[in-house]
Amino acid sequence: MKATVLFLAADPFSEETKLELEKEYKAVYNALAGAQHGDAFPIGYYPDPATFDFIRLLLDSRPAILHFSGHGSPHDELIFVSEDGEAQAASTDALRTVFGALDEPARLVVLNACYSESQAKAITETVDFAIGMSSEITDEAAIVFSTEFYRALGENSSVAAAHGLGLAVLKMEQIPEAHIPRLICRRGADPRKAFIAMEYSEAAAGSEDADASKIVIGDIEVALNIPAGASSSGEAGTAAEGKFSLQVGDRIARGAKLGTVVGVAISPYGHPEVLFTADEDPGTIHQASMSLFSKLIVEPPH
Repeated sequence: MKATVLFLAADPFSEETKLELEKEYKAVYNALAGAQHGDAFPIGYYPDPATFDFIRLLLDSRPAILHFSGHGSPHDELIFVSEDGEAQAASTDALRTVFGALDEPARLVVLNACYSESQAKAITETVDFAIGMSSEITDEAAIVFSTEFYRALGENSSVAAAHGLGLAVLKMEQIPEAHIPRLICRRGADPRKAFIAMEYSEAAAGSEDADASKIVIGDIEVALNIPAGASSSGEAGTAAEGKFSLQVGDRIARGAKLGTVVGVAISPYGHPEVLFTADEDPGTIHQASMSLFSKLIVEPPH
């Protein structure tokens, strides 16, 4: 059992106002990858989620941490993406209802979006901890805060300490927004005693059924080791029964193009997809159906 992070990135607006959500995801991923207990936090990345995707993804992945990056509005709304790619608002009451209805709500919700403090307060009627923004926040501040917050969680800091360290880095970098990320707690929940990395590691160690080598999001299985039947010599291995067992960091081939796996996602139509960066354009995260990858180049991450 691991503390799965479901990372939702929603930005339906024009190119002129695009947020650096891929940059934030990569920064969080790298922060956890370099942390002592970072492997306790596998990340499922899902770009431009529609409102109907939101509930399905919560049920499919049952995350310990839900991270939403995108836009909020002064009208107490988070902005998702409609089926036709347009902005679609979700009210505070709608979010309260969603989390209140879940049998297994997340332990922590991070709303890295402007004006999201009221949603964080509503969510903590059910969820132990939530972080929301009290006003507008810049891309720079959002990324710096998230990076340090998750790095601290990966080093087994408490939720309170991770939040405090995120604010401290903003001050040290002289970014004048350290007053904006607010930590909200459910009545009776103590963030100074919430060590999420250790909580989930201990739960996994005590469960005979837990498989700590894999995470499953929908129909996608991501293995945290070398896939069975494939060699580590760099040769291509064919997926058994049409289903890949991928490790974040594995090298993959799509036709003549090579790339690197950075995550997994579910398409708007419910199909499993791979998130990857292409060698020819390493700064962009691409998303494609697993069926398009005919072979796996096995190169363990360095």
